[in-house]
Amino acid sequence: MLQRSAILLLLSLQFVLNRASLTPSTTPWALEARHIPALQTYGEIFSCPAASWPPAPIGSLLTPQAPDADLQEILPEVDPKRVEAIIMKLVSFGTRHTLSNQTDPTWGIGAARNWIEEQMQSFAAVSNDQMEITVPSYTQGVADRVIFPVRISDGSAFGVTISMELARIMATKRPAATIVFAAEAGEEQNLYGSRLRAQTYQNASVNVQGMFTNDILGSSTADDGTKDPYTIRLFGQGIPTTESAARSRQQAQIGCEKDSPGRELARFVVGAAENKYTQMNIPMVYRLDRFLRRGDHRPFFEAGFAACYLTGSKQDFAHQHQDVGVENGTQFGEHIELVDLDYIARVGRVNVAALWSLHKT
Repeated sequence: MLQRSAILLLLSLQFVLNRASLTPSTTPWALEARHIPALQTYGEIFSCPAASWPPAPIGSLLTPQAPDADLQEILPEVDPKRVEAIIMKLVSFGTRHTLSNQTDPTWGIGAARNWIEEQMQSFAAVSNDQMEITVPSYTQGVADRVIFPVRISDGSAFGVTISMELARIMATKRPAATIVFAAEAGEEQNLYGSRLRAQTYQNASVNVQGMFTNDILGSSTADDGTKDPYTIRLFGQGIPTTESAARSRQQAQIGCEKDSPGRELARFVVGAAENKYTQMNIPMVYRLDRFLRRGDHRPFFEAGFAACYLTGSKQDFAHQHQDVGVENGTQFGEHIELVDLDYIARVGRVNVAALWSLHKT
């Protein structure tokens, strides 16, 4: 039976090769060839007349939109040197853990929070009153991973760095929509900071058109030494995790999981930001997050907002959530020498391209 199946398959391929006549752009199979260069040589395999019956033009290749003149001027403003300066300043506070000192002027999360606010206020000062800086916070009582009450208001380095650099750039622009550059705390403690913001927006019926989380993108090198400095993964969930079982079955039955707000937003980002100006490839991952992980976009997605997650394509777990030190010859923790500043800047440009394009829709 296996031999017979193989023979039938070979005969089918031979028939396709002999009868192929349409151009690759007239069938849905041809759309896949764009992402798999090796298949382009055999484009005729995927252009069999029987692939579409009755014959009809099914679609065409999607062409990412080119940045408008304003965006082309904005993108180069993302500065790797400023990215480095922000990271080093945040590192100088020793820690930004929520359980660290909230009142010390030079050490701990309180000092980091105050410095971030000062920097943001300096950006707002040149915005012609178009930018407002707030420090919303609340006291989180004893809970999972919180051993005593803490103030939740600030976040981690790389994502905060991108938010601060983009806030500086956008302060002098005039977008048609409100853009919020946020630094959240408690991501490793049940997403406390982002849950507060998502719930606040939901309770106030704020029209949130899109939310992005930037996380674990300080390097483009994996633990095996491979590098991919021009790719950023974009996670977009289909059916919301908070849907009822009946509602989830209904959406799966009619195939609308691909049309969720999160995936629509992700497709928009790819179309707006995957181009020669950002120099980045943006593969979509049809999941809410990495396996058994979670990010600050989750509370927004669960609240019904369109939310996506941006993270590096190559990661080294020895440099994530580790104390700095060397063990058995292996370097643990994050060092500035291991950070790819140009990569972070390119990720920042992806964010700028997406935000600028969204405000014009």
